Amino acid sequence: CTFCYSGMFGKKVRFLSAENVFDQIRHLQEKFGIREVAFYDDTFTASLKRVEQLCLMLIAHRVDITWSCFARVDTVNPDILKLMKAAGCHQIMYGFESVDEKILNSVNKRVGTNCYGDVVKWNREAGIDIRGAFMLGSPEETEDSMKATIEYARRMGIQYAIFNITTPYPGTALFDWAIEKSCLRHRRWSEYDLSHAILNLPGLPPETVEYYYKKAYRAFYLRGSYMLAHLL
Repeated sequence: CTFCYSGMFGKKVRFLSAENVFDQIRHLQEKFGIREVAFYDDTFTASLKRVEQLCLMLIAHRVDITWSCFARVDTVNPDILKLMKAAGCHQIMYGFESVDEKILNSVNKRVGTNCYGDVVKWNREAGIDIRGAFMLGSPEETEDSMKATIEYARRMGIQYAIFNITTPYPGTALFDWAIEKSCLRHRRWSEYDLSHAILNLPGLPPETVEYYYKKAYRAFYLRGSYMLAHLL
């Protein structure tokens, strides 16, 4: 079951109250018998006060559910993660994107790689799995930076990884940049699916980006140690 905790559109974040979210979870549980909730907010932890309130209500009423969410690496801390775990959280997706600071700056990430290690450590200590999201083929990308990102994903100790090809959607600053720089390959919207290279970047052919996109999944999931750990 998916459930939206807050709506994020434009420059404002619009929150439902923790009480409202709690009531709707109980309704879904009592009427439909749900056991899992996926919060699809862009940043579930944008307001730690509301997260704390919701977690405390779930714990106090012994609501028997598990749940997952999305978060930014700069919006969590060890205490809130432990509380989330106690309230049923079992997985968080973080957008790590890249290990190249120039690329992070080019996509206006506003978060440096220096805090990635702490977040992985805090989640491990709390007992929450990490689903890391990574981008390939961003402005400033090179073949070496893609290799570095894939290797970093392999050794950082996360449970799951998602690799996407950076895609310039209409209405975004990246789309406008691609038009201005004549980097947009085409407007076949069916291929704007995060698995096709839409940008034609200087020194980085689209075919190379798509090659490393496929290689990234093989490199992460077909490791002998990874498969053995999950089989056990």
